[in-house]
Amino acid sequence: MVGELRGRGYTRALRSHGKRVDTRLVFHLRKRGEWYDYQSGYEIGRRFKSFALKPDAFFVYNDLSALGFENAILEQGLNIPDDVAIIGFDDIERGQYAAVPLTTIRQPTDVIGQKAVELLVGKMEGKEIPLRQILKPELIVRESCSRTKIGDN
Repeated sequence: MVGELRGRGYTRALRSHGKRVDTRLVFHLRKRGEWYDYQSGYEIGRRFKSFALKPDAFFVYNDLSALGFENAILEQGLNIPDDVAIIGFDDIERGQYAAVPLTTIRQPTDVIGQKAVELLVGKMEGKEIPLRQILKPELIVRESCSRTKIGDN
């Protein structure tokens, strides 16, 4: 479900900036779970050289998948971000210590926790609290994405 929501958000963001979504460049992870996320990202990265249409950048479902993708790209002798830029999602700690530190999107997890408690306490007290709240994530730019590529697209 989380991947589905992120995918819809990605599509919505592209369209709101006048970009079209090329479904040939959307890849789905085969399985879920920490090991499979890494492995699926790795498998997609291994196929990168054979793609007829090579994207300039990959926005990956989560940081573990992005790290698997990154390792496969590096094993093929390709350069990150010159051959392909990579952006993950989650800002897990090991992303900043990767061979090429990972650009990522950080969720405000402390605020998410705070809002969850407020919602729960409010419900227990019989208050009407909106279930939908929009929180702003933060883009953490590291070496896997050059500022030039971010600015170009």
